[in-house]
Amino acid sequence: MNKIEVLATGQVREPFGPRARSWKAFSGVDAEIRRYCPISTDPATKLFHEKVLPLSQCGPMVRKKTSAEVIAAVSMDPQGIGFVDYTAIRKDNKRFGPERLTAEGSIKVLGIVTDKGIVRPEPKTILDGTWPISQQYYLYVNPKASETAKDFAKFIVSGACADVFRKHGMVPAPPQKLEFPTTQPEPGE
Repeated sequence: MNKIEVLATGQVREPFGPRARSWKAFSGVDAEIRRYCPISTDPATKLFHEKVLPLSQCGPMVRKKTSAEVIAAVSMDPQGIGFVDYTAIRKDNKRFGPERLTAEGSIKVLGIVTDKGIVRPEPKTILDGTWPISQQYYLYVNPKASETAKDFAKFIVSGACADVFRKHGMVPAPPQKLEFPTTQPEPGE
């Protein structure tokens, strides 16, 4: 029923807003829009409300405990739409297209039309910033920090903890080498 494949950046919020009650404006089918999302404390929900649509401007949503439950609900509901953490829709190392099969049925991963063309969520577009619904984390270490702190920073960017990042809904950057400038002792040290 939901025939949407892509939305323009400004349109992403519309199906989730309170005025959108029917799919008619989006796909021509006069059927109720049913919205699904993770609970309010889920990082994907916080990011959605920060980057796409504040909670106060959302229409009614059915909240699920996990992204997996949201995917299951949307795959079983032809009138459903939802948002989830990227890592919940991609559990293998293969690229996916707009259709993604689940145990229950299928879901569509919508593309967003940006000035760079149609963009879908994948590691490359998340890391290079062309996927607009993402955030980056930065780790700053003072050059005068202890060797333990510097070793920790080197470990984080080494790629050794990439699985831990994925487990917590993050897309790890490619391994990097981290160099710290040598610091000169302060006068009197």
